[in-house]
Amino acid sequence: MENIFVIENLFKDDEFNADEFNDIVIKKISTHPGWYLSNDEERQKLSVDDDYSDTGMLLESFYSQNINQSENHQEINFIGNMIYEKIIESIPFEFVNPKLVRFLWNYYNRASTGVPHKDMADNIDGNFCSIVYHLNNCDGKTIIGDDEFLSKSGQCLIFDSKKLHQGIGPKEYPKRYCLNIMIEFDSIKKPTL
Repeated sequence: MENIFVIENLFKDDEFNADEFNDIVIKKISTHPGWYLSNDEERQKLSVDDDYSDTGMLLESFYSQNINQSENHQEINFIGNMIYEKIIESIPFEFVNPKLVRFLWNYYNRASTGVPHKDMADNIDGNFCSIVYHLNNCDGKTIIGDDEFLSKSGQCLIFDSKKLHQGIGPKEYPKRYCLNIMIEFDSIKKPTL
């Protein structure tokens, strides 16, 4: 994937709107056990008193390499899978032989500033795609390369997992939630006209 593909409102054609659905999701994940402070490789190079207060909180509910998947995450993985399936049916192209790699839920507060990172290292063979699904409206944002996207409830950003990106916490709003989905695929099939 060379470009960033954006879906502005994933649930625009459904009987409910993204805000209603995402409010339910946030209630589920915000009290879910297993959140931990982000520990990006880039963050590990900084000292505790560097510019960043924290890089956000993470909740990894699914990772394909993890043999011992926790049964505690079944409900939120079901929600993550609903979002993933809706995205797959909404895009105007097809991932050939997609395999789900992970669901990683993100929480940022006003003191959170993520560091630039890649979801998949350049030296790993294969095609990987990251999907950032914003769960609430706020002044936090996702930066992908030189492009910035304010968090909008129901918005999806789809891009190459080997592309440098960063999550930014809100400044005026109290919180920012999103879901990072990563998949591996063989190729992309574009529609024929």
